[in-house]
Amino acid sequence: KNIKQFKSLIKKTGNYFWGDYYTISILSNKLKINFIVLDGNFNNIYKLGENIKEYDNTIILFYEQGIHFKLVGYFENNKIVTIFPKDKLPDSIYRLYKK
Repeated sequence: KNIKQFKSLIKKTGNYFWGDYYTISILSNKLKINFIVLDGNFNNIYKLGENIKEYDNTIILFYEQGIHFKLVGYFENNKIVTIFPKDKLPDSIYRLYKK
């Protein structure tokens, strides 16, 4: 599908969109945002792109039971934040990335 059809598909109200690594990679490039996927044991990450600092912001996903991605976030001023600016990305994520 072209990008217009793709956007329409994922924006439909009530429509659940299931993505895979390829889809996340496309979203990363189009949205200009890094994605990091943590494995179920928090001891490995799947890199989507070679440079974690390519874009200013990062989204972290937890890959649960090999079938489902969950969004990772933190609380700030009574709101959950799911986009990590470079300066708020946890050091542990950088260490896993370098591993």
